[in-house]
Amino acid sequence: MIDTSNHFGIDKIILKTRDFQVNKAEMSGLTVQPASIDLSTGEDQNVPLFTDKYGQKISGQKAYLNTELHQTTVDRWGYITVQFSPLKAVHGYHVASTDEVLQDRIKTVLKDLTDHHGINANWHESTLHRIDVARNVFMSDPVSTYGNVYSWINAKRSKRQTQYPDGFSTGNDSYGVIFYNKGLESKEYQADGYVPYLKDNLLRGELQFKRSKSIQSVFGCKTLDHIRQAGIIQFQNEYRKVMQDRVFREKTFSKQTSFAFTDHVTVLRELKNSHPRSAINMFFNIVSVSEIMQKYGSIENLKRVLEDAGFKRNAVYKNIQKFNLLLKINRQLHQADNSVQVKKYHELQYKLTA
Repeated sequence: MIDTSNHFGIDKIILKTRDFQVNKAEMSGLTVQPASIDLSTGEDQNVPLFTDKYGQKISGQKAYLNTELHQTTVDRWGYITVQFSPLKAVHGYHVASTDEVLQDRIKTVLKDLTDHHGINANWHESTLHRIDVARNVFMSDPVSTYGNVYSWINAKRSKRQTQYPDGFSTGNDSYGVIFYNKGLESKEYQADGYVPYLKDNLLRGELQFKRSKSIQSVFGCKTLDHIRQAGIIQFQNEYRKVMQDRVFREKTFSKQTSFAFTDHVTVLRELKNSHPRSAINMFFNIVSVSEIMQKYGSIENLKRVLEDAGFKRNAVYKNIQKFNLLLKINRQLHQADNSVQVKKYHELQYKLTA
């Protein structure tokens, strides 16, 4: 079996440009999605999307093309967007981990657009709109057993957190962090003739950079050609830095694990010292917080309920922060052996930042 415990690479790239041309519309493979029609006036919302090389004008809400290699969209604002996952069509649970492999996959995608669909652009000068970098690591135990330590992660500038049975995500509109059981996905490839890992301890740690400014700020890359100039090593170094500085923040972690909540008396004593007036009320909230999570499923759902009820954004934010703190204490309270969870946290940190 191939060892992917240190397998790092680029998992997704999204390019965006207005400088493109379609050779012949009917040969492009593009499907046009028409806009809605205002029945009161009879007017539709179709807009000009592009004019092909032979002068044929195409209008609609958008035009799209989905293939095994890429997903391409022409939007109503005049942009063409190309999304692709290097190696996805070849091997679903690998990432493009060398400069040679990455450039070969980029070349294959661009050649398909140009040669098979007649869609031309100065792709190498197109803007990087999103880039995902990931690392596959083999954990000591099944990925599902690391669920308790995810609550200790307090990523910098994170606005939301969601926990799943086999994963966790956090982040904001500019960047995201996802941990999940990649071994489950790898099993799907057994029927296709690939060698499956069939391992429940294969974890993927993925960083998603969703805006051009954040990509340029972290990696110094603005265009597709900048990826070639930077090279995989630079992306790997920045991945480590972001994981260490933004995700696994030592100061935050040390505060959260400075004492172990192993029984109710310990919790009440600590709350009595830190919040003498509200200690009992906070304790009741800590005990009942798990019921709230069970009812709503995630903090994001709870936040949506508060917003729908008409509470102001600032009030929602402050109370969700308080709820997060209570939830973390609640989870620590129910951990049978806190030292085991600390070891799991440090293993997760080490393998994703080493």
